[in-house]
Amino acid sequence: MEREIRFRGINEFTGDFSFGFLTTDVYNHKRYIETVKGTTLYSESVKPKTIGQFTGLKDKKGVDIYEGDILKYTLNNGEIRFYKIWAEKGGFVINQFQDDFYKEEKDIQFWSGLSDMQTASWVDLSLEVIGNIHQNPELLKQ
Repeated sequence: MEREIRFRGINEFTGDFSFGFLTTDVYNHKRYIETVKGTTLYSESVKPKTIGQFTGLKDKKGVDIYEGDILKYTLNNGEIRFYKIWAEKGGFVINQFQDDFYKEEKDIQFWSGLSDMQTASWVDLSLEVIGNIHQNPELLKQ
């Protein structure tokens, strides 16, 4: 099975996400997202803190899930829980407990790896991308 490796980052000029391959200019240390359309290569400067990698997973509606995304889960009783995706120890992870959603990633002790088949299938079937930590920081406040 071929793994799709791609990134997104917020374009420094438009404020929108750019999607594609991640490169770095070694002379000016700027980060770029590059895409190829037809035979033309497009290179867009992005804000480094907004760069996130594609996890390889999609949410229950088929939306690609990236590092930095905020996900929503609605329980059978109508209660809503929120989760965020970040990189930890060489892989992508999701917070296990609702209280941890509001903490900084470095302060979260309990998380589940997205490479775990059980967690990955739960994400695909149950969670919905509702935003990301860069464009929707208000969702991270209690």
